[in-house]
Amino acid sequence: MNILGCLDVPTSGSYMLDDTIVNGLSRECAADLRNVSCFVFQGFNLLSRTTALDNVELPLLYRAAVRRQTRATRH
Repeated sequence: MNILGCLDVPTSGSYMLDDTIVNGLSRECAADLRNVSCFVFQGFNLLSRTTALDNVELPLLYRAAVRRQTRATRH
């Protein structure tokens, strides 16, 4: 799961996600790729006081806020 989520790299071979070779990405690019693919962590990263739906929606809210901020800085 860590390789699929761009958190680790394989010990051999390569891993492509959406036509992107993931092995050599910077931490920032890997994080961007996780955000685009809506990677949802299980277990220790979930907020215990929220529902499963709220845990899934939260990263989407952050992503929308970043997009609004990016658009605002371009204009």
